[in-house]
Amino acid sequence: MKLWKKRYTLRRYEQQRIVSGYAAKSYNEFDVYLNIQPVTENQDTLPEGRRRIKVIKSFGTFPIKTADQFNGIPADRVLFEGLWYECTSVSKWEHTPLAHYESEFTIVSEGEISEK
Repeated sequence: MKLWKKRYTLRRYEQQRIVSGYAAKSYNEFDVYLNIQPVTENQDTLPEGRRRIKVIKSFGTFPIKTADQFNGIPADRVLFEGLWYECTSVSKWEHTPLAHYESEFTIVSEGEISEK
């Protein structure tokens, strides 16, 4: 269902591998339909020191992934208004008529944006 959703680019990383002694990341990008909204100050549940970081939340039927530290897989990222945001939490809401995922993202600093 695409009600109130727009198309966004999602970057999904694969398991990191070591190349010449350095961690190498590879990823795939594809389009997903999401309803993305900014997190307002009164909704922000981050620790005090992180309140100044831009945070967005998304709603959609596509299963977005957080980081998998055990397997060395970075979190999914979404491109929103020209900036990359990294997924920090995901909740699956399947007990409603509109079963969906609610995800929260924080902005990625320019120094962290990786290329293929």
